[in-house]
Amino acid sequence: MRRRLDRGASALEFALTAPIVLFITLAVVDFGNALQRTIRLESAARAGAQVAFSQPDDQNAIRAAILQSLGIPATGTNNPAGNTSISVSSSCLCPPPGTTAFDCSTGDPVASCGTDDFRQYVSVTVSQPFTALLVVPLTTLRGNVELRLR
Repeated sequence: MRRRLDRGASALEFALTAPIVLFITLAVVDFGNALQRTIRLESAARAGAQVAFSQPDDQNAIRAAILQSLGIPATGTNNPAGNTSISVSSSCLCPPPGTTAFDCSTGDPVASCGTDDFRQYVSVTVSQPFTALLVVPLTTLRGNVELRLR
């Protein structure tokens, strides 16, 4: 008689703990998926930054390197991934203490630093929407690289 009561207790314990264990397992899988995709986007942004280092004005080459790193064919002028957003921006600053931005394309400083003194930066950002299974509160995953060119 005692054995039958133990079986019922075991079944009750399983019924109470199984949903919690399942929820924790799915949350870990969800978080791992978000982390893996974020690392992939950061790697793609680094690939774009490597191209930007040698060809900072060639947006198409930077974009092609990013898409190739993500395994997306770079065909046509539209974004073949549809949900991948790529942003490449350039900025120039005078060295400290006068960190005033100015026009990178002409090299005309707004501040008092000369054209040989300015620092040029390129920022490459790659983002994709993310739909979580359970608990990860992210809607967009992003990879970003800032690079000093000069």
